[in-house]
Amino acid sequence: GRLLDMLAGHSGPVYGLSFSPTTALLASSSWDRTVRTWDVFENKGAVEALQHGHDVLAVTYRPDGKQLCSSTLDGQLHFWDPQEGILQGTI
Repeated sequence: GRLLDMLAGHSGPVYGLSFSPTTALLASSSWDRTVRTWDVFENKGAVEALQHGHDVLAVTYRPDGKQLCSSTLDGQLHFWDPQEGILQGTI
């Protein structure tokens, strides 16, 4: 394969990636304590970085694409609206 593009924005290592099942968004989680969403066709961030208190280890979309879940080093799960970038809950 060949490199098509690079998405820059994280200041630490990227630890997880997840494609939205319904839209052209890619979510990335990083040790810089953020989750970023990217519009894969526009090659830009879709919303502001989703800030966390600890390193983010994994990220995944709900099957209907209406929610994004991230897990952090302290064992918490954070639920986000991926279109608006709003935290909906933490467990």
